[in-house]
Amino acid sequence: MSKNTKKTILLVEDDALIAMMEKLSLEGYGYDVITAETGEAGIEAFRNNTAIELILMDIDLGKGIDGPTAAIEILKEREIPVVFLSSHTEPEVVEKTEKITSYGYVVKNSGITVLDASMKMAFKLFEAKQKEQKAKKLVEIRLNLIEYLVNHTLDELLTKTLDIAGELVQSPIGFYHFLSQDQKTLSLQQWSSKTLSEFCTADGKGSHYPVGQAGVWVDCIHQRGPVVHNDNESLPNKKGLPEGHAPVIRELVVPVIRKGSIVGILGVGNKSVDYTQDDVETVTHLADMTWQIIEQKRAEEALDTEYRLREMLLDNIPNCIAMILKKGTREIVSSNKYAREIGAVPGATCYGTCAKRDSNCNFCLAPVVWENDIPQRLEVEENGVWYEGIWMPLNDELYVHYIYDITERKQAEKILLDERNMFIGGPAVIFKWIAAEGWPVEYVSPNVSAQFGYSVEDFTSRKILFGDIVHKDDLERVGNEVQKCSELGTLSFEQEYRIKHADGEYRWLYDFTTVKRNDLGKITNYQGYVLDITERKRVEESLKISEDTFHRIVNTAQEGIWLLDTDAKTSYVNPCMTEMIGYSAKEMLGSSLFDFMDDEARREAETLLERRRQGVSEHHEFRFRRKDGSILWAVVGTNAILDNSGKFIGALGMIMDITERKRVEEELKQSEERLRLSLYAANQGLYDLNVQTGAAIVNDEYALMLGYDPRTFAETNSAWIERLHPDDHDITAKAYSEYIKGLTTEYRVEFRQRTIDSQWKWILSLGKIVEYDTDGKPLRMLGTHTDITDRKQAEEKINKLLSEKELILKEVHHRIKNNMSTIISLLTLQTRTLKDPIAVSSLNDAGSRIKSMMVLYDKLYLAQNFNEMPASNYLFPLVDEIVMNFPNSGSVRIEKDIDEFILDSKRLSTIGIIVNELLTNIMKYAFVDKIDGVITVSASLKGNLVCITIQDNGIGMPESINSESQSGFGMMLVNILVKQLKGTWRIERDNGSRVVLEFEK
Repeated sequence: MSKNTKKTILLVEDDALIAMMEKLSLEGYGYDVITAETGEAGIEAFRNNTAIELILMDIDLGKGIDGPTAAIEILKEREIPVVFLSSHTEPEVVEKTEKITSYGYVVKNSGITVLDASMKMAFKLFEAKQKEQKAKKLVEIRLNLIEYLVNHTLDELLTKTLDIAGELVQSPIGFYHFLSQDQKTLSLQQWSSKTLSEFCTADGKGSHYPVGQAGVWVDCIHQRGPVVHNDNESLPNKKGLPEGHAPVIRELVVPVIRKGSIVGILGVGNKSVDYTQDDVETVTHLADMTWQIIEQKRAEEALDTEYRLREMLLDNIPNCIAMILKKGTREIVSSNKYAREIGAVPGATCYGTCAKRDSNCNFCLAPVVWENDIPQRLEVEENGVWYEGIWMPLNDELYVHYIYDITERKQAEKILLDERNMFIGGPAVIFKWIAAEGWPVEYVSPNVSAQFGYSVEDFTSRKILFGDIVHKDDLERVGNEVQKCSELGTLSFEQEYRIKHADGEYRWLYDFTTVKRNDLGKITNYQGYVLDITERKRVEESLKISEDTFHRIVNTAQEGIWLLDTDAKTSYVNPCMTEMIGYSAKEMLGSSLFDFMDDEARREAETLLERRRQGVSEHHEFRFRRKDGSILWAVVGTNAILDNSGKFIGALGMIMDITERKRVEEELKQSEERLRLSLYAANQGLYDLNVQTGAAIVNDEYALMLGYDPRTFAETNSAWIERLHPDDHDITAKAYSEYIKGLTTEYRVEFRQRTIDSQWKWILSLGKIVEYDTDGKPLRMLGTHTDITDRKQAEEKINKLLSEKELILKEVHHRIKNNMSTIISLLTLQTRTLKDPIAVSSLNDAGSRIKSMMVLYDKLYLAQNFNEMPASNYLFPLVDEIVMNFPNSGSVRIEKDIDEFILDSKRLSTIGIIVNELLTNIMKYAFVDKIDGVITVSASLKGNLVCITIQDNGIGMPESINSESQSGFGMMLVNILVKQLKGTWRIERDNGSRVVLEFEK
């Protein structure tokens, strides 16, 4: 689906992976997808996003409410199609969803195609349901109007109709005119209530207007159809408005046609947004419906007042009508021609009350009329045809029976009802503001929540003043305009400004406000319609940018643009065209196309121009004559310009200068021979491939390279594929496909070809498309074949040597690691033979130092880079390895906070020995008689300074040990290694000991 028709879907799914997969699949099909993991989150997401048009609901949502319960809560707030998604197929689970207003049930993993089809069907069902509700609404309106007319006048009926029309299409102005039989004079019959009370004080009731002198509002009479003026101000044929008439911003006027003549027009005006086709159909239906009711009313009045003319009047009514005696024989005393055609002739007994029948016919409500003496009405459908029957008492003796074929009307009502549903929950929000500081809201329509995110209560409770949400940059201007209009006595005014949506985003509004005053003329409040026009504002800005961009593109285009009129005279050229041909725009405008070519080119141009007049568009090469007399070769893309009726009104040409290309082509012909000789000398195979047919032209070297006789060798694409090594099919096909699609800039691939003696030869193939057809499809490809067998064999030998080297290195690493383990084992065994504790401790310390280097070596061996590695990769396992060597390690807790920064392996080895010395010292002496020891090791890089800290909560180092002391081999070793790092270290004593080592990275 296109970007501007994307539908927004709410997906409620508790499995994150499934939700992500379904979201990606649906977005691939053009939907906007919002996700929620629980039923509660789904309800909240629905409330916060009015753009959601369909819900995909999982049934089992884990903890919290399940899918069906969430759907019920959502449907309480707004009617929306819900499609259930579940892996369950049990009948009881499916039946649970059927009790809800469900639009489908899709089993998970059915595939995106099935899901998309189910969603589309749900949208169709929902749309059909909305249309059905709209049709019912219009039928209800008609019945109400008919009942209303029983006790009201025609003028009151017209007022009622206009009020309903204004409500349905959000129009404050409404009027109904009758047209004279000669189609020349209009008479104003009625205004809508809102028009008279709020908008128009012109005295026009009963006035007559000559159609020929009326303004644009009678265009519907001239055009004999509905007319919409959505920008009344810009119409050229306006004739002004009478004094007191409301200003007309936009209007919709429809004619009522009976028997080929227009009998009346119904108009509405000043909707806050443009009128749509739905509005046209709604107003047309109301106008026609009203005229039907008017005709009925007139007929009824005529029967009461002009009884002598009833037969004539009845015969002019296109429905079955009969007058029947209430009592006695139920005799038909009068009937019109339509009734007589079906047997209801005067003197006969009413078929519906005939004594010979066991029951009345389907349309008979006579017994109810006789008993209650009040009109009755019934609509019945038989065999696809709809009828309406009306029984109405005329006096104590007679009642009249109408039967109408209303099939067409029922169909129209259904259409109108469907369309009416589209107005429900419309975008216009009604506000009534109190004339006080901050504009407190006295009333706001319920759709304010859907449009702006605030609740009705937010405003009416004064929790939010309207002025609070007006953009600060617009507030002063809006206030000044309101004050100015109020002081001038303006009845209504319009404004555009921004307000803050509940989600924090600012939206542009169109505000149509009317001023309300009391009997003393004091303003009491303002009432208006506000409409979100943010998107319109964005479009207007985009259009402005687009227009500017278009002009820049045309004026800076690298192609010439040339417009001709019907006589082939120049009406426009862009700067590139004038530069290309050497004439100025002033010299070219009004000049004939033929003025810029020689006689031969002129004859060709005449033929091409005739094809333009026939509507043909094409590309061709053509030569023009520049002002200096030189030839301009060009590729010309020409299109016929036609009006709405298909009549030729000119031509557009896109001109690209190919003079240089023509020159190069000639030079290319000369260079091809030189190339052929060069390839021969270089032993390069050359091919010229027809991409469409697969046939190829090759040079002698191409055939000789594979051992074939050039005189008998014929190359084709299929023959080339047949000689291709099976293992190289995919790579060559991929390289060719990517080049043809424009994913790579050159065709370059290496493959093996079978020679004439069944040997395999490695070939480097290079190629380039050099010719395309007018649709951009490749036609011709040139390339070379180079024998790279020797190079490939050399590469194979090198790769074999590298593999052998890798095996040797692995064996060397393995032996080094084993040797280090052997050294540690030897030291351990040696300690078992010694009695002197000092000697044993020294050997253990030496073994620990070797282990620290072994940990680093092991990490470097596994890493891809032997020269450096993250400090955390080394220090984390090193600390654990050192501490685990001591019998009291179980009572000591290690805390590590080591950042990931890179150090070279040499300094890592030095740091490892230092850490070993410090941790060994702590484990030996810090936790004497202590069972809750804690050691904290941290390492960080701040700027270019590395800081390593080792801290314990033990008894603390003696004051005699410091960074300058040389007591013991360990401290001496630390001092030496710190100097090697060109760093510093210090000891801090507070609740244990803390050693801080710092050096530049």
